[in-house]
Amino acid sequence: MKTDNNIRFVVVLSNYGEKIAGGFRPNIESFLSPDEVQMSLFYAGQRWDTRTHLVHRIGKAKYSVTEYEKVKQFTLPIDEKHLLLISAETNMPSDKIIENAFRLIKQN
Repeated sequence: MKTDNNIRFVVVLSNYGEKIAGGFRPNIESFLSPDEVQMSLFYAGQRWDTRTHLVHRIGKAKYSVTEYEKVKQFTLPIDEKHLLLISAETNMPSDKIIENAFRLIKQN
């Protein structure tokens, strides 16, 4: 979140969609209820898992970006068991978030 004020939400997930750390930027109101946030995290883990089915043919997924009308959602693997999920304002350039996220993952 420190890399840009347009980032709304950052969490580290297990590959099963369980939140390990992170949350919303202070003073940001979620578009989703707490239950819907949990459901969204679970689905993010499930979507990422589906990307592993063709690894043997096309290689590992490096990241995923979904742009909704109100937010952009980025999913990046940290390692084999953890994902980084970032939600940002739609005006945020995707390449900037991806570049910063990979840099932070590499540093840690």
